[in-house]
Amino acid sequence: MLVHLVAGFAGASTNVLWQLSTPVVYAIALGMMVAWELGEWLFGVREAWENRLLDIMVGLAGVWLEQALVAPVSRRVEALACLASILLLAALSTRGWVAYRRRERERKAMT
Repeated sequence: MLVHLVAGFAGASTNVLWQLSTPVVYAIALGMMVAWELGEWLFGVREAWENRLLDIMVGLAGVWLEQALVAPVSRRVEALACLASILLLAALSTRGWVAYRRRERERKAMT
């Protein structure tokens, strides 16, 4: 879940570059999160639909956190938050992917 929260936050913080309206930020975020979940499904990541829906909702919570707490402060703070959250997202995503692949290997070894 933390990866989805940070992904939403990181995605929203890139708005420091684009200066889009808040509704547009949410629309783009929602579209990208749905596309990500579809991509996971296409690449064989099998999760319950409830989990996919929760992933999207947590991602949108990350967008809300960034838009409500960081974006109003200053562009400089938002730029720093953007960099930090992207680095954190990369680390968490890598760790999560490695753990997922390990679980899959272990599951296949048991069959």
